[in-house]
Amino acid sequence: MSSGCAIVSSSCPPLPEILGGCSLEFAARDIEDMGRQICACIEDGSLRKEIGQCALVRSRDFSWQLCAEKTYAALVDWPKR
Repeated sequence: MSSGCAIVSSSCPPLPEILGGCSLEFAARDIEDMGRQICACIEDGSLRKEIGQCALVRSRDFSWQLCAEKTYAALVDWPKR
């Protein structure tokens, strides 16, 4: 995502939640659907560019700093649950 590349991914969780609509999805375990989505990505330059730009923006929601902060907060809060 952080390279701005178009992504073709399975619809199997947690990928849709992580990618946040910034990918072409294929039905999990459906090889023909996967092939269709890959071909669509290869053949349609504007679609590929749009998905890549969306992925690049989405990637900004993820960082090691944010991961560390959320992990720390969860661990500090854990005994209170």
